[in-house]
Amino acid sequence: MTPDPIPIVDCHAHFLDAEVHTYPVFSERNPGFEALVRDYSALPRRYLIFGLGWTTNQIRPWILDLIELFGPARCMYASHMPIARLGYSFQQLYGAYLDVVSDFSGAEKQRLFSDTAIEVYRLSQI
Repeated sequence: MTPDPIPIVDCHAHFLDAEVHTYPVFSERNPGFEALVRDYSALPRRYLIFGLGWTTNQIRPWILDLIELFGPARCMYASHMPIARLGYSFQQLYGAYLDVVSDFSGAEKQRLFSDTAIEVYRLSQI
């Protein structure tokens, strides 16, 4: 029996310049880097975690662009609590995340906030 392929979870997508809190890929429309991200999104078993704590306006374009590339079934939110609490409360952090995906369907939100993590981390088997 062949084992299931191991999922690769990319925390924060490693595409954010944390030092200056900008997202160079899509904010500056860097074609070379954007192509790299698109190629990466085409690889199987790659998942993204959005666990950031910046303002809604800072994270909105970054998150929406990556969800468009990867789809809700390959993206998930995280809080990094209790460490994240140093900058934001749980309510502030998830309020921002919910605001970013406010136009998404209920099923898409369910994937982003729950089902993708359950699938990737095999939590249903626990």
